[in-house]
This record gives sequence, C-alpha cells and structure tokens, in this order.
Amino acid sequence: MSLLNWFKNTISPAPSPRLRDIVSRVLAFLRTQPTDQEFRPKIVAKAIGEPPAVASMALGILRDQGLLEEHYGVHCGVNSKQLNSYTCIKDIPKSLPCEDCEESHSTLHNDSFVDIYYTVKAEEMARLLASAAIAA
Repeated sequence: MSLLNWFKNTISPAPSPRLRDIVSRVLAFLRTQPTDQEFRPKIVAKAIGEPPAVASMALGILRDQGLLEEHYGVHCGVNSKQLNSYTCIKDIPKSLPCEDCEESHSTLHNDSFVDIYYTVKAEEMARLLASAAIAA
C-alpha cells in the first residue's frame, strides 16, 4: 500500500512520523508564500530539501485535505508557453492552438507537455491558520 493511500484511508493506521513531518514542512513553506502563487512540486521540493516525488506526495495529501487545488497546465512544445490550465485532466482537449508559434499542439503527439501545479485555497488555509492559533 502506498503512503498516499495509507494517509488518505481513515480506517488504516496513522501515517508515519516522517510523512507527518514532510507534510508539516510543506505546509509551513506554503504559509510563507502569497496565496495566489502557483506551487510546482520541484520548487516545493527544493524549499523543503526533499526529492520532487516526496514533495508531490505531500502536496497531494494537502490537496486531499482540501487546502490545495490541483491544476494541469498544457504548454507549447516549441516555446514552453502555457496554452491553458485545467483542474481536471479529463478536460484537456486533444489539440490546443498556440498564438505565438501559430500551430495547433496535440497532447497525444508529443508536441505539447503538461505540468502539474497547485494553488492554495485561501479560505481553507485561513481556517487552518485560525484553528492553529486557537490551539496554541
């Protein structure tokens, strides 16, 4: 069973102290950043000193807890410009036009790429910070 499934499943045992520590460090980093910023796993990983896969897992946990929203950015394969962003991977169309290179890019033919990033749900983060202040 993966750590992510272990953490999400409420009837399974508690997550490991290391996983809790990583999620806490990601949360502490997010608290220091503007809430309208986009957070990519690679950047968060560098900020907390962990591999990108570990940061991605922690971001996924925070997403599952309702603090973050996951986005899929589709980029031009020629100039890397973001063509559009979607909150559901199923919503990504098979082809997207790029105004800069004047080509239509297909997500199926390797002439575009998709990256995952997260945004903070400001209201949920404010509630979390308020409850943490009360508990302290």
